Amino acid sequence: MAANNVAIDFIDELVPVLKIFIKDTRIVQDIYLSSFKCTEIITKVLAERETEKTVEDLQKNKFSVLIDESTDNSSTKLMCVLVRYFAPEENKTLTKLLDLLEVDSKDGTPENLNATFKTKMEERGVTLTNIVSLASDNASVMVGCNNSFYTCLKANVPKLILMNCVCHSFALAGNSSCKVMPESCEYLVKAIATYVTSSPKGTAEPKEFQEFINNEFHMILKLATTRWFSFKHCIHRI
Repeated sequence: MAANNVAIDFIDELVPVLKIFIKDTRIVQDIYLSSFKCTEIITKVLAERETEKTVEDLQKNKFSVLIDESTDNSSTKLMCVLVRYFAPEENKTLTKLLDLLEVDSKDGTPENLNATFKTKMEERGVTLTNIVSLASDNASVMVGCNNSFYTCLKANVPKLILMNCVCHSFALAGNSSCKVMPESCEYLVKAIATYVTSSPKGTAEPKEFQEFINNEFHMILKLATTRWFSFKHCIHRI
């Protein structure tokens, strides 16, 4: 009971502070009535204010955009937008999350991705011409020469610089290099990891063996087909 009283007193003191940052009194009331959940304060106060500060910086300064897209477990397609810029007030370069945009899963065309991005930037009051460069993976829908997110954005930002993902390029180079090896090498690395992790017994036996020889326990690593440079780590672990 005492803890609840302390929480109530804290929220009562916090409400006037919230009103400074939130003009909509209904939101403040919702926060007050939401069982004092910290998530409400984080998402509706701190996150909103942090985004506002970022937008204010982008409206005054040149910046770079880092974009990647993915699909979550519910098959919702998301486009993550990071921005990187130099903040004169803080005298340092900052990288911040600007938005996590939901994209129509049935329409992942470059035009739709660009339209979603452009609409959100306009809503934020950020001028596209403040964008200096675009960084993304090497997927054709993002950086293709003929029709891509990059070409659509470049139509609005003629001097846009494209920064291809070096890590992705290295991975492609590693993929091509691995093709000169017998397929049995890759199969063996994958098969060992699958055999060991396929059951609790398979995991327990290597652990028991390592304990017997007084060795620190290490899990067998599984080769990621999109990260070819993990091949070395997998072989080393085996």
